[in-house]
Amino acid sequence: MEPKEYQVRALRQVSTYLQLLYDWRLKNDKIVSDIGEDAALDFPGKAWGKMEGLYRAHSPRRDGLGRYLPCFCLKIPTGGGKTFLAVKAIDAINTNYLKKRTGLVLWVVPTTQIYSQTIKSLRDRDHPYRQHLDIASGGRTVIITGVELNREEMIKLDLHVFNKASPDWKDTLLDSHKKLEELQIKAHEYEGQTGNHIRPICLIQVERTGAAQRGQGKIHSEDVREHLIQVIGIPPEEVAIKTSEKDELRDMDDLGGLLSRDCRIRYIITKQALQEGWDCAFAYVLAVLTNPGSKTALTQLVGRILRQPCARKTIRSEPGRSSVLPKCERSSARRRGKSFFRCS
Repeated sequence: MEPKEYQVRALRQVSTYLQLLYDWRLKNDKIVSDIGEDAALDFPGKAWGKMEGLYRAHSPRRDGLGRYLPCFCLKIPTGGGKTFLAVKAIDAINTNYLKKRTGLVLWVVPTTQIYSQTIKSLRDRDHPYRQHLDIASGGRTVIITGVELNREEMIKLDLHVFNKASPDWKDTLLDSHKKLEELQIKAHEYEGQTGNHIRPICLIQVERTGAAQRGQGKIHSEDVREHLIQVIGIPPEEVAIKTSEKDELRDMDDLGGLLSRDCRIRYIITKQALQEGWDCAFAYVLAVLTNPGSKTALTQLVGRILRQPCARKTIRSEPGRSSVLPKCERSSARRRGKSFFRCS
């Protein structure tokens, strides 16, 4: 399978960025070794700044430990060969950045149909996609399903869905709080037995976030914050808002991140800011106070609470699972309940 000219250009850009990324990572490693983590460079941003012809400014990312995390996207039109470019990008990452032929690739797709088509192609050793993957891995490609991730205890399953029939978002929020308190008790027990610290976190999706959008009959982030603090009695330092306008998680990177023992945050309120490119292994409860119209968007949001702390099964029983509590409108509660799933 020979790449088209626009695909060649895209891959050339990817390879250039990855080589710059590798060079800046070496500089960063030396600085961290000589001075310490506090002096770490945003090496993905430094590499991005040396690129030409990019459509977007650099969007900094960090992992759960607060370290800078390389991230880039390829925007390709329908029928443009996204899967082909993806397997070629894996080869470029191994060659130009990782400098090795081994590693784990998590391949996420938005629909069951695309999943079936993609995995069928990747498992077929005669298919060009699989052949390019074999080149990237030195012939050691092994195809990683979601069921196998669960078998290896890397993600929080079962996923428990509690579909509230009440139209009042405050009822859903209270139930989410109660669920989080149950998990916190289990977390304390687990830490006493193993010495491993876990602080269960609840993600809360609201309908509105901007200051000008408050008071328009929609569930606003500040309304939720006030209810948590003034009615339920949550200490203010345990609540944070993450939106495009207000990012109260930004400073957490300098304090060791959400996984730090010193972090007090237990509730994170958002609208869409946490749907992609973010996850936290301490996130166990998702309170959906919106009426989601997109299955893809909801799937992405649920994905924020699936990663296991330390990539292994932690607290047995309840906190080894993740919980989703969606709010339903009274008139459609029964119908909407069918759009969610429960694994037990």
